[in-house]
Amino acid sequence: MIRLFGSLLLLFIAGIAGAGHPLEPLDTSSPRATLESFLVLTDEAARRFTEYRDAPSPATQEALIKSLSRGWRLLDLSQVPAASRQQVVDDTFVLLWDVIARLRLPELGAIPDATAYIEGDDKAKIPAEWHIPDTEITIARVAEGPRAGEFLFSPDTIKRASSFYEAMQETPYQRPMPSDDLVLTDQLLTGWMIPMVWVEALPGWANSPVFGQVVWKWFAVLLLLGLVLGVVIVLFRWARHRDWDGSLGSFMRRLGAPLGALILAALLRYFFQNQVNLTGAAAGVADYLIEVVYGVAVVWLIWLTASWIAEAIIASPRISAESLDANLLRLAARAVGTVATLVLAFEVAHRVGVPVYGLVAGAGVGGLAVALAAKSTLENFMGALN
Repeated sequence: MIRLFGSLLLLFIAGIAGAGHPLEPLDTSSPRATLESFLVLTDEAARRFTEYRDAPSPATQEALIKSLSRGWRLLDLSQVPAASRQQVVDDTFVLLWDVIARLRLPELGAIPDATAYIEGDDKAKIPAEWHIPDTEITIARVAEGPRAGEFLFSPDTIKRASSFYEAMQETPYQRPMPSDDLVLTDQLLTGWMIPMVWVEALPGWANSPVFGQVVWKWFAVLLLLGLVLGVVIVLFRWARHRDWDGSLGSFMRRLGAPLGALILAALLRYFFQNQVNLTGAAAGVADYLIEVVYGVAVVWLIWLTASWIAEAIIASPRISAESLDANLLRLAARAVGTVATLVLAFEVAHRVGVPVYGLVAGAGVGGLAVALAAKSTLENFMGALN
């Protein structure tokens, strides 16, 4: 009876949350508050999922995406690369939702609240954490950073969410769920542009998960990436039908390939995330590739712009094309392009999880020597983009 009352109370709270302000923050002041916020959010997501399943449309899909995306407020993402955070949030939230729904949770009153971590208490000096009984799912206090003091699902819990699901997937659900297998349903889910009747009409092998992604979506990833690459290659070859002469027309023609790459990468990210609904390793690979495409395209644009400005100045009657001033202008354009390449390369590497700042600091003189040795190679590569 007590457990039934607790479930009804949670549903009541979920109804209030759904009717409240959409910007109202989730309570993460204690393990109890965080778990309660998680349960309320999953109830809201279940309701949004049912609405989308019964009437697929841009509006119902957007409501479902917003509901799931709020899950990031409950996760400690400090060890997740920026490029893949959105996908990690989506996957981890669904995995934890599925796993926790299969567990017999303690009464909320038995879970530590904020009063258990009062400032001045000796225990407050120790990074506080709470484990769901009989599991390694941990809600821990963040020690530093912009979210210091909040209780969030720990980085280790995020990293191991898929292994928790694999261990629990044969255990029956203890709470009402919108699907018999939530994770598989999420893997099969598509956006409103791809009707589910098409997905359900595919043979069984096409809807079988491989590395956290159903087979037909792996083929969709390869096909769409191939199409985008083909379009960029066509634009690149079209732009190079005429020699680079530094004129405005030549500059605008050469902009076609990098601008096309930027636009297509943005469309590809939208289609992957909101229509194909990539999950698992496929989503991570696509995110990293798109970040690299963004970086290369921006560097390409900066290099072309710097080269065109230098040639436009040199084309003026006061500067001879073979003078020292002309050569200095060309050198300055190359320097700008090289610096932009290095800065954006570091930024992209940082976003995909490479510890570039630590590597640069540790490289010292040796790293500088390597960078200088690679300078001519970098210039030749960027020169080929002109």
